[in-house]
Amino acid sequence: MKKILIDTNSINGRRSALIDGDRLIDFDLEFEGNNFQKGSIHKAKITKIEASLEAIFVELGSSRHGFLPFKELSPEYFDSSKTGSDRFKISEGDEIVVQIEKEERTNKGAALSTYISLASRYIVLMTNHPTGGGISRRIHGEERDKIKNHIEALNVPENMSLIIRTAGIDKQIEELKWDLEYLKKTITRCSKLN
Repeated sequence: MKKILIDTNSINGRRSALIDGDRLIDFDLEFEGNNFQKGSIHKAKITKIEASLEAIFVELGSSRHGFLPFKELSPEYFDSSKTGSDRFKISEGDEIVVQIEKEERTNKGAALSTYISLASRYIVLMTNHPTGGGISRRIHGEERDKIKNHIEALNVPENMSLIIRTAGIDKQIEELKWDLEYLKKTITRCSKLN
């Protein structure tokens, strides 16, 4: 019998799980309030595009504006046929999805990126990184060859790439596929923020 379990008393946020008997089918963790930790994903509003600093300042709900360097702005936000400030497909007031690379420091806002990376148990899925990805550096020899075959069998979305983590060494292709499908669903939820 399938059941949904919800724990609202956790200090780590609200946890919910879908179980079928003693088997975990799905798990979700939702943080309350503003969570501006490294790796967290936010919808932000562009407040200023500062060409002299080669950066964009964004409001994401924290005490300081976030800092988004041009190099962390994915190609989808640029028009390669134009130059100067006309090259941007975004402008002040637009909303954008960002991930925190470095948390706020004493007098500096969070460092941000539009290259969203999501990690699961066995895989790291990287959006806007069609040429990135690969295999954990800790995996060597025959295990590396086996993992290469697994990567070829996975259905990686267009304009994305993935890294097989060390924890994925002995996993069957079905387990890696399940992990990838979970990350693809999560990315879909993130893209709906825009």
